[in-house]
Amino acid sequence: MTHWLFGLAALLAAASAAAQPVLRYEPPKTFYRSAIAPPDDYSAKEFNAGLQVYPFRTFNGSIEETFRRNLLRSWIEPRFQEGSLAAPAEITAVKVAGAEAAFMARFVENIGTGLPRQHMRMVIVSGNAAALVDASAISMEAWQHVLPALNAMAATLAVSAGAARPKGKEPGAVKQ
Repeated sequence: MTHWLFGLAALLAAASAAAQPVLRYEPPKTFYRSAIAPPDDYSAKEFNAGLQVYPFRTFNGSIEETFRRNLLRSWIEPRFQEGSLAAPAEITAVKVAGAEAAFMARFVENIGTGLPRQHMRMVIVSGNAAALVDASAISMEAWQHVLPALNAMAATLAVSAGAARPKGKEPGAVKQ
């Protein structure tokens, strides 16, 4: 009997993982993609700025409350995590096609060089799963230069039902 329950639990877990939503987007044209993944990592070609896209993962509780409390910092790859914030993040609700909810945080990190590092982080919610989009730039000047490309990419964000990804396809990226 116990063996049967473990088999059923494994089957349900696999079905749940297969049903995870997928975040689709058009990568910024002025960024190049790193070979290191996950997350999907992009770097600006002309400025010290980066963009990371994290796939959907399940969560328990209120994702909005957690995002407002800690910006889901623990979900960010350690090499991209922010240190101390210069001030509390400004968080607003945003619209993403196919998402049940989405929130964007703008904040500034103190990085010790005297330059405030600019950040924008979005959490995108579908059911009990959430994906993150995290962008940063070394300075306000760099941020202003990459912002049009980041805004263009954000306009292409869309949530779709999960499906098995064909081999060789980039996660998340889709050409339209």
